[in-house]
Amino acid sequence: MCERRRTGWGALVLLAIVSLGLTLSCKRERSNPDATSPISDSSAPNDAAGRFCGVRLTARLEKIVCADPRVKSLEPLSGMISLRTLKLNGTAIRDLTPIEGLPLRVLQLKSTNVIDLKPIAEMLKLRYLNLDRTEVADLRPLAALRELKFLYLSRTKVRDLSPLTATESLIWLDLSHAPIRGTESLRRFAKLRILDLSGRAIADLTGLSGLRELRMLDIDHTPIESLAPLAKLTTLRSLDLTGTTKVRDFSTLRGLTSLTDLKLGQTAFSDTTLLTALVRLEQLDLGRTKIADLRGLSSLKALRTLSLKGLELSDISVLFSLPKLRRLVVGDAKLPAGPIQQLLHKRPNLRLYQ
Repeated sequence: MCERRRTGWGALVLLAIVSLGLTLSCKRERSNPDATSPISDSSAPNDAAGRFCGVRLTARLEKIVCADPRVKSLEPLSGMISLRTLKLNGTAIRDLTPIEGLPLRVLQLKSTNVIDLKPIAEMLKLRYLNLDRTEVADLRPLAALRELKFLYLSRTKVRDLSPLTATESLIWLDLSHAPIRGTESLRRFAKLRILDLSGRAIADLTGLSGLRELRMLDIDHTPIESLAPLAKLTTLRSLDLTGTTKVRDFSTLRGLTSLTDLKLGQTAFSDTTLLTALVRLEQLDLGRTKIADLRGLSSLKALRTLSLKGLELSDISVLFSLPKLRRLVVGDAKLPAGPIQQLLHKRPNLRLYQ
């Protein structure tokens, strides 16, 4: 979920992380558990006995972080039964056999050469698994991992989620740019709170209608045509519809009153009165939409960030009624210069951004 920003998601991400007792770090505006500082040295590929990627191996070692692209073998980790966290993002690891049977809780394999997941089939305590940007296609080895809560499959070759039928504890699932089509297979994940489907060839959201605990949904740049299946997801706090150019009816948004972050950029959205009831909104992207006026925003008193990129507006008086507005993204928008200057004078804490 993640070469891009995800402002407004921080509190939810922190809540999910705390629930697992994991300490993850950020590399962008949205929390990203993959951005870790590698523990390595220049001698990593030629470590002497008792060392791995510059780390001295001890019987009580619980965590290893390695991002050295020269590291190809996990043999030194065989039998490390105290190991709980293993982060290998960006290494040349392919064979996971040496860590088979280890009681890992966290395993990060982003941008590695891993294909075969059989060696982790018995890691029954695994809670966090990152397979982003790998050639993994077969999820059958994960069938017994009932405690898995975080699963990242972005830009993998996974097409079939059916092996995860017993993995009902998932709260975070990233399927962005994966070749999975349709959403029916997602019905079983009733506890999901964070779901990323961005960049996928899905046209129907019907499978999401029962995900009542969902808090964050990213479906940007997908060919969806209807938002109706989202009508019952009233606990949604963050919704990214950027680039969903086939959607014509946005009336479903009226009922999503828990939203604090809404992205509508590059869509056919044209009626801001549909947003009147979304009084909790703190961040709103209307860039390059079809709107001609901002009158529907007058009730959004909690709004802090607003993007108007690419719009041509003659009346921005509504902005004077938004007391918490701190960030106004204008880009190449055509806005009346006089009122903009008056707004900046009246709101010294307001900043313009391109």
